[in-house]
Amino acid sequence: MTERTIGRLLAGALVLLAAGTLGCAGDGQWIYVPPDGWDARADDGGAGEAEAEDGAAGEGEEDTTPPADTPSDDGGAEEADAACGTGDFSFENTQEAYTAPLGARYMYIKAWGAGANGETLDCSFPSDGGLGGYTEAVYELLATPPPFIVIVGGPGSAGRAGAMQFGWGSDGGGGLSGVFIGPDPVGPDDQDKALVIAGGGGGAWPGCHPGGTGNHPTAAGGESSMLGGLGRSGDIGVNGGGGGYHGGTGGARGEVGKGGTGFVDDDRPGMRLVRHRILYSEPGSGAVPNNTDPDYLAGTGICEAPGHVVIHFTCEEPPLI
Repeated sequence: MTERTIGRLLAGALVLLAAGTLGCAGDGQWIYVPPDGWDARADDGGAGEAEAEDGAAGEGEEDTTPPADTPSDDGGAEEADAACGTGDFSFENTQEAYTAPLGARYMYIKAWGAGANGETLDCSFPSDGGLGGYTEAVYELLATPPPFIVIVGGPGSAGRAGAMQFGWGSDGGGGLSGVFIGPDPVGPDDQDKALVIAGGGGGAWPGCHPGGTGNHPTAAGGESSMLGGLGRSGDIGVNGGGGGYHGGTGGARGEVGKGGTGFVDDDRPGMRLVRHRILYSEPGSGAVPNNTDPDYLAGTGICEAPGHVVIHFTCEEPPLI
């Protein structure tokens, strides 16, 4: 596995670990939504799963010649294996710098946003905090990529008004997870550095009002930056927004916070987007998007689970999972 360098690049961000222990309830569904700011192409058809299964190369709009140091198809398995690897990033409360292996041709990013608060809210299902979204993208590397910055969102936690989780969730909202272009630290206004983002969940409101979920088309977003909005309910601190490409707005008294939106960059120089998916759960469903994926990292039995990011570098186009 390629060496990664870990550094505390955002010292001002705080993480609040969730105190709840009860699981989520309900049957959920995973639904595709186009990335924030995505310009649908004429052959998209609007169907996310169809797009994901297509996996076809572009229509010649870019030079798809692999980098000079990419192993040729007849280079042998040993050489190909040496050029590729996997980066697995769990919650560390820090931005992590990561460099792609030399010779890797494809990069397969999977990101799960962090879940929001829901504990101690006097509800029969106390884990009604909004679930994080799931975003994935496969890129063909047409040139040596720059260093990446990986952010794994921290879980939301109730009861501390004005506090921020790592990944820019606020007042109980979960932090975003994603991959950004480095090498410099990423701030909440650096959306131009975003490559792939999975939004964090929005904070719940007492009385079984589940928070908005990350990546949701209507229950996420509203803020201009990646920082979720503070709850507008006084000093309770439970219904803030999740972090995302656009952070979720915080709720007033009796309202929930929104989740953060997801994002996939389809126009990054030196990279060709091969395919992508952005999935979300319905609020209150209790089903984390894409939780059957072999790279999914289950939480500890609570909705307020931290985020997770996995990056596979391969020498051949990765298969659909």
